[in-house]
Amino acid sequence: ALAQCIQAPKTGSRSVRLPLRQCEPFTVLRVARKPLLEAVPVSEPMSEAPKRRFGDRGNGPPTVIGEGVEMLGDIRAPGALMLSGSVKGDGEIGGTLSISKGAHWEGQIKVHDAVVAGRVTGAITVEGKLELGAQAVIRGRVSAKSLAIARGAVIEGDILVTSGAPIVQFEEKRETTMA
Repeated sequence: ALAQCIQAPKTGSRSVRLPLRQCEPFTVLRVARKPLLEAVPVSEPMSEAPKRRFGDRGNGPPTVIGEGVEMLGDIRAPGALMLSGSVKGDGEIGGTLSISKGAHWEGQIKVHDAVVAGRVTGAITVEGKLELGAQAVIRGRVSAKSLAIARGAVIEGDILVTSGAPIVQFEEKRETTMA
């Protein structure tokens, strides 16, 4: 059963009903002598907006390690993790790892996807895509299915792209604290 969103004025015994998915958001184009209502999408609903960066695609709220927080020990997180502080220990992250500018992780990291704008000292193994911002510094082995590096990023160590795809280089155009 489709949800109803608009019921136009009755014309005789007929009424016009449009399903919600076809009329949200909408613009009334014209109402003639005989009532006629047309719905035209003016933009995509927010829930269907395209995700420009893979880091924007989440599945629930991330775990956050805030600025000024220092963690000692291994971390296991089933979902996304955002790091703005520092970690000394190994990590297994089931979602996307975001390391902000000024943040530091010292240890071995295994992660699904990662966006790094800060520093990593140790190996990082990424099942999917690794994106490095212009101020990112990695001192250790890097392994990822795909790799995108902004001009200015530094990797001191071996690089392995497991898919065989070329490394993508880009110019970072926006200034952010979180990659």
